[in-house]
Amino acid sequence: MGLSQHERTAHPEVRNEARADFQAAPEAPSTSGSFTEDEVNLMLELERRFHGDRFVAKKMEGYLDRTAKQLRDKRALPSYKALREEYLRRNPPQEEPSDDPAGSSGDEEVAVQEEVVPQPALPEADGDGTQPAHKLPIQRSR
Repeated sequence: MGLSQHERTAHPEVRNEARADFQAAPEAPSTSGSFTEDEVNLMLELERRFHGDRFVAKKMEGYLDRTAKQLRDKRALPSYKALREEYLRRNPPQEEPSDDPAGSSGDEEVAVQEEVVPQPALPEADGDGTQPAHKLPIQRSR
């Protein structure tokens, strides 16, 4: 006889009270399952920020407590696509894709200048008529 069957037959009052307490306990809100309205609103704002970028779901992952797979699945739903199109129509996206997850405005220009290091010229031939090392034939041992 298993424990549950023993409790049901030998101690029905205790078992029934425990079951009633368990059923009366409020359920914890589920974090898995459907997206909340706040999550969808944040996703739409991130869609606007990362419009035209690649791997948008991967970038969104840092802002939401969802996996990239969950975000990709949500973004693939026709209802979300329609909502996204409406949102982007009302709130035009940034002009250039943003690589910065913080979403910098892009107004600042950063001048990148390469430093040129002069290389010494290699002599073609030494004064004694010998070849420089870079022009010597390769000798292979047999």
